[in-house]
Amino acid sequence: MSDSKGYYTVFGVSEKASYKEIRHVYRRLARKYHPDRNSSAFAEEMIKKINAAFEVLSDETKRIQYDRSEFDSVPEPEYVYEPDPVTATPEPWKIANENVVADFFNGPYLLDTPKGRFHIEVEPSLCMAFGSWRNARAKGLCC
Repeated sequence: MSDSKGYYTVFGVSEKASYKEIRHVYRRLARKYHPDRNSSAFAEEMIKKINAAFEVLSDETKRIQYDRSEFDSVPEPEYVYEPDPVTATPEPWKIANENVVADFFNGPYLLDTPKGRFHIEVEPSLCMAFGSWRNARAKGLCC
């Protein structure tokens, strides 16, 4: 609403009105401007205002915020994507190395830890080759 106490003017009640008074006026106005009873464009606009006003004034916390003019006064900040600035190198021809693939696999990207490189050895057993001990025993390969 444009004015600070617009929801109260929609219902025609004072700011001190109780929940029962607001609910009573809401029901009366909702019956009057309901789309099944009144199909005018004005009625459609009024029912939207009535529902919005009742949603705020019927909830105690929203009503307190609205009375303090805190309700919908500060919009939520939107996230704005700001890409990192592109840094230009003074000598772009020095970027390309002769063996880019070797630099990648020998560089800091693969298998580097704070303690240095590590080596992984895999020793397959007969069970791994045949799927289980039962299959290896069936072939007479395990004791």
